[in-house]
Amino acid sequence: MHRLCILTSIAFTACAHPSPAPTPVPPSPLVPVEIVIPDLVEPPDASGMGPYVDELYALGWSADSTRFAYAIERADEACGCLTVDLAIVRVASGQVWWSDHFQSDERSLGAAETLDFEALWALRGAAWSADLKARGIVLPPTAVLVSLPVGGDAFPRVEIRSTAASADSAFGFPYLTSYDVELLRGGEPSTMAEFHANGSIGPQAVDVAGYLAAPDELHAIGIVVETWRGWEGQQQVKTVRVVSATI
Repeated sequence: MHRLCILTSIAFTACAHPSPAPTPVPPSPLVPVEIVIPDLVEPPDASGMGPYVDELYALGWSADSTRFAYAIERADEACGCLTVDLAIVRVASGQVWWSDHFQSDERSLGAAETLDFEALWALRGAAWSADLKARGIVLPPTAVLVSLPVGGDAFPRVEIRSTAASADSAFGFPYLTSYDVELLRGGEPSTMAEFHANGSIGPQAVDVAGYLAAPDELHAIGIVVETWRGWEGQQQVKTVRVVSATI
């Protein structure tokens, strides 16, 4: 009986003085990895001007490799501002599941000309990381861009089918009214991307830069580059699309 009383006293004391709860540790921000796209690295032309280009950053994957998070710093042709789009896409379809948009002249983060994506991430990266992690983005990004042959007989390969407008169109220059990008793996082709102008202007060209394999090496996303005519007709603008490309 005496021994039982001692044990009871010890248990009561432990309950009366609980250990303090551990201080929560804020989640570490994700580390963006810039994807080097050869199609966007072009020397200046005879006038000394090169194209305006988007810059793509991989942010991470979901644990099951079925969702991919990325950021695109949009080409700044005339805005004089920093424009960034964040998105999570479903790898199987290439459809955007979640997105956020930032434009430097819409928010008071300092002069637009002093901001680039790295500076913006230093300011907003922790909040964006929390948004992405809350939606299942937990694996680090992969950054190795694998090229795919276009045309020919190899598998896998890409086939691009497009329709060009005539040079005497209402805009005064040729452009694509539609295109379809298909991935052939030996069986039925799967659609990676498509575009239909529907009465509006379209890009002048479309190319597939390659794909990024997911950590499970079973899923992948593709990168399509569209070339658009510049606003004043001189420097072209090259935009990036993230699409489905399961290999």
